Amino acid sequence: FGLAHFSHSWMGLAMMPGYLLNSAILGFVVYLSGSVLPAMVLHASEDILVYSLLWWHLEPARPALVSESGFDFAFWRLTVEVIVFGWAAIAAFRKLASVIRATQPPTG
Repeated sequence: FGLAHFSHSWMGLAMMPGYLLNSAILGFVVYLSGSVLPAMVLHASEDILVYSLLWWHLEPARPALVSESGFDFAFWRLTVEVIVFGWAAIAAFRKLASVIRATQPPTG
C-alpha cells in the first residue's frame, strides 16, 4: 500500500510509517468485514477529506514543526482531531467486530 503511494511527488520515507499504519487499519477492516468494499469506501473517504482540506485551506505541504512554531492553534487542532477521530475509529471497529461476531454461525 505504501509503495503504491510512493509515486506521489510529496511522498517520502518520512510518510511511510503513516502509510503502513493506514494499511494495517484498512487490512483490519477487510479482515473483520470479510470484504474489500468497506476498506475501499474508507480509503476514498480519507482521500476526499485530506485533499479537500489541503485544497480548501491551501495549507503548506509541510506544517511547521512544534520546535519552530510552539504549541500553536494548528497543533491543538490536530491534537483534538486525533483524539476525537481516534476514539470514533475505536468505537466503530468494536461495533464492526460485534456485528461480525453476531452474524457468524457458532463454531465447534
